[in-house]
Amino acid sequence: MKKWKCTMCGYLHEGDHPPEACPVCGAHKFQFILYEPLPEALERRLREAFAGESKAHVRNLAFAKKAEEDGFPQVASLFRAVADAERVHADEYLKYLEGVIGETEDNLKAAFENEMKAKNDYYPAFIQTLQGCPGGPAPGRGDRVSRLPGLRVRLRGRPARNVSRLPDEEREFQEDSVRA
Repeated sequence: MKKWKCTMCGYLHEGDHPPEACPVCGAHKFQFILYEPLPEALERRLREAFAGESKAHVRNLAFAKKAEEDGFPQVASLFRAVADAERVHADEYLKYLEGVIGETEDNLKAAFENEMKAKNDYYPAFIQTLQGCPGGPAPGRGDRVSRLPGLRVRLRGRPARNVSRLPDEEREFQEDSVRA
């Protein structure tokens, strides 16, 4: 007997075929995926595809911002539409990668661990390289880059119930960091 997973809500169905509709959320049968371990090569390709689509999403948003600044609102709209399509593609790949998204508490822990890794492993080398560039970093950039990982680690190190009670300065900086 096969297992099928609803990609909308996570419901598991056993049978030779997925149900016509998810009994939990009503998703169509085409929203179900075969629930079995992925071959290592396929999982690696899915992770690469997810990373590529995620980068394309962010890159196209940056292109849209620049087009808007340059006075081309229709081109900016086009870039935003392409960025949204790339986000949809990334979301689809993510659905096949088991264990990437877990329960909220596990997600907070993973986000905190990833930020600690960035703070301790990636940012110091990045800042050192930035400071060694001819002419030094752009005014204000080095300071912002060096403050970002510490603040994110502080934010993600707090229990979820406390996130809504952040001081305004930290919440605004976090929101600006996400938008930047």
